[in-house]
Amino acid sequence: MKFLIFIDEPGPADGMVVGSLIREGHTVHAFNTGGWWMAGGSPAPTWLQNPRLGASHLATAYFTRFMEAEGIDLVLSSGASAGAFAATHIERTFLPLVWRRELDFSASSGPRAAALNRLLAAADRLLLEDEWEMDKACIKGSRAAHLLMPYPVLPDVPVLDRGAERARVALIHPDDMDAERLEVVTSALGRIVGNQGAETTSLGMSALYGRRSLEGRRDLQRTLKSRLAGATHVVLVGSSPHTGAVLAALRHDWDRVFAENTISMEYVGRATGFAQRARGTALLGLVNDSLAAFGQDAGDAVNGQRPDAATDEQAAVPAGQGFGERLLHAAGRQVVPGYEELAGLQDDGPVNVYFAAAPLQDRSNGARPQRIRNMAAAMEAEGPTVRLLSDPGQFRRRVGALRAAFAAGRPAGLFYGENSTSPIPHDEVMRELGGFLPEFRAAGGRSLWFVRDLHWLDDELGMDGAGAGEAGNLRERGLRELGHVGGQADLLAAPSTASMRGFLGLLQGHPHPDVPWIPLPPAVARENVVDAAAIAPSGPGVTLLYAGGIGTLYSMPGYLSALALLPREGYVFDFLVRRDEAPALAAALGHAGLTDDPRVRVLHGDLEFYLPETERCLGVVLLESSYASFSFPYKTMSMIERGFPILTYRDSAIAPFVEENGIGTACGREAEEIAEAVVGLSERQDVDFDAVRGAHSWRARLAEAARALRPGDA
Repeated sequence: MKFLIFIDEPGPADGMVVGSLIREGHTVHAFNTGGWWMAGGSPAPTWLQNPRLGASHLATAYFTRFMEAEGIDLVLSSGASAGAFAATHIERTFLPLVWRRELDFSASSGPRAAALNRLLAAADRLLLEDEWEMDKACIKGSRAAHLLMPYPVLPDVPVLDRGAERARVALIHPDDMDAERLEVVTSALGRIVGNQGAETTSLGMSALYGRRSLEGRRDLQRTLKSRLAGATHVVLVGSSPHTGAVLAALRHDWDRVFAENTISMEYVGRATGFAQRARGTALLGLVNDSLAAFGQDAGDAVNGQRPDAATDEQAAVPAGQGFGERLLHAAGRQVVPGYEELAGLQDDGPVNVYFAAAPLQDRSNGARPQRIRNMAAAMEAEGPTVRLLSDPGQFRRRVGALRAAFAAGRPAGLFYGENSTSPIPHDEVMRELGGFLPEFRAAGGRSLWFVRDLHWLDDELGMDGAGAGEAGNLRERGLRELGHVGGQADLLAAPSTASMRGFLGLLQGHPHPDVPWIPLPPAVARENVVDAAAIAPSGPGVTLLYAGGIGTLYSMPGYLSALALLPREGYVFDFLVRRDEAPALAAALGHAGLTDDPRVRVLHGDLEFYLPETERCLGVVLLESSYASFSFPYKTMSMIERGFPILTYRDSAIAPFVEENGIGTACGREAEEIAEAVVGLSERQDVDFDAVRGAHSWRARLAEAARALRPGDA
């Protein structure tokens, strides 16, 4: 077959596509949207290189003549920008490949939004890498069919150096990764690698395979072998359009490849079986374990290649299932407008539904995005699940598909939904979600609505500076959401038993649904579990770690006063806060007499890649507002994930949980009591996190919700 592919900025994904088609014996013509041929074709007219080239009859005629003369069977575009170019300049159907993060831009990004709109206006289908990207396409206004992108089967050949005497770790990251976060990751990894006597290097995706590589028709895997020369291990962090291609190219070396378990990588892992995924310090733990065992697998290598590896020529693909054939099949499939290739709709059993007022995000610096991501992953891992968001386009498209499934006899399973810091932003979605829940129940399902918090009813918080009108509107909308949606659910859930009592107290005097409540605390994410202090042993002593916000809700004068009472030697006081909250922290430290105290470290970023400087670290969850006394701070589970014993107040909502599970100490609120509790907890040797980690996983949380929803059990 003969392919024409339009490419904007060439990278590993493009090398994978072009190289795979060529390997299968197809003819590939690759045109760079800057105005020149990178593979095939002949010298293009110089006027095609005009950066302001818009819709042009000359350009359309040029490509039409070329496709007719060459007998092109299928036109592809790689990336949203290249898709917009194809939509503008050719007059035949083409197949857009839209890679991960291609849709990660704000509404204010004019050129990117305009390019995507041109693509969406022309394409009747998009090939996307996972369901998260389908969410984003819906939010961007796509009405095209959303199909899962097929991946080629790359040869099972070694890329990494399997004969090296000294380990060398290559950190591969997106080119546009936030500089501060990259520095945090690089520093933490460097500390782990250095402790093991190894070396590390950092590479952006563009350094692995680019324009010259594609123009030279260089094989992706051979190019990676050259660019990663000497590397024995690879760590992939972040997410880029090329992450999946690089992972596919490293297939032979997966025992030495480790990836940050982003939302995208979660999908990749499920689809391919790649298991060495983790987040933050847990990812560092996997690397640390592999480096500690380095050299023990040397006997598995024969001339740098494991015995079970296939050569390029031996990489067999079943007849009729080659990459080219699969692309042609995707282009010719009969699909109705609005169709999405969702795993949750490819089954006959009960379909679960997950609703979140906010979209999924790859963030680890807030409770809401972590809870949403982890609960969504738990539901999808447990069984067929369709995700709904508060965006009207995405919501209506998915609800329409669910209604069609119910009408065809598909039973409903479990509906889990939750609010956010603010109510659902669109009134029509709020009303329609409330109307959908009775339909879900009629199809045999049961529903639970998780109420994260009701801070907008707490007068003490003062709405964090909101004006009277804004606060009143938020309160009115929050009560309306609780009535419309929560009132139609079978159960309401709160973060803890104390939260339930607190919420019901706040709701006194306000209209609210007469629906039973259950406690449903946050949980432990397997991908985060590691004994963080053990993987990077440092100096003796004890670190007290506070990670979180600084403000009305997170006030802690008692704790700061207690720090001044602790010995001058043997303690480190770490505060992990956002940069914009550092002045408020400095003022609080000054008030407690801790300004310029050498024991104090003020760090920025988040808890994800934090490593303590001492051999023991305690997690501080001491919040002093009355609202905090009936909340269940998410950081409780974050400390459990990382193996940091917890210090909390005796009258806090989490105190029974902490003490009953033997994972910390609860104390009074006086400074002397806090200091005494710190010393006692520092000396304890009986803290064991394994049992609580197993009993309080996200899948266990989901199982508890399902149990409570069974008729007769609620």
